Amino acid sequence: MKSTPFGRLTDLKPYIRHHPVIGYEYVPNARLTLPRPGGGQYALQINSAGIRSSREYSLPKPANTFRILAFGDSFAAGQYLSNEHRFSEILERRVPSLEVINFALEGTGTDQQLLIYEEKGQHYEHDLVMLFPFLQN
Repeated sequence: MKSTPFGRLTDLKPYIRHHPVIGYEYVPNARLTLPRPGGGQYALQINSAGIRSSREYSLPKPANTFRILAFGDSFAAGQYLSNEHRFSEILERRVPSLEVINFALEGTGTDQQLLIYEEKGQHYEHDLVMLFPFLQN
């Protein structure tokens, strides 16, 4: 959100909403087909917990599963890619018994990514946390 002499402007992205700690987050249960810069479209789906995913996750990890929590900015979030083309979903398809919960959120820095872990991620039982920083952050 931005503030102007005329008042506050909300983010014009229909899949983003204000969060009092993190700053903003994905809107739970959003399902949109969006234009890709340069042409084409991509599908964006967010689950009921506000995680960009086409499925739901339990807080305890499934039996015999290695669970990774991933955090990062637009690169890790797969901005402009449909969910199934993001690295997290590709890894899951290639490695049996691996689950990757991708908490990456476009436009965030490592400070917000830590807040996302503290507010949301830490509640999910996990084996590994991966941070994908944008080095200029």
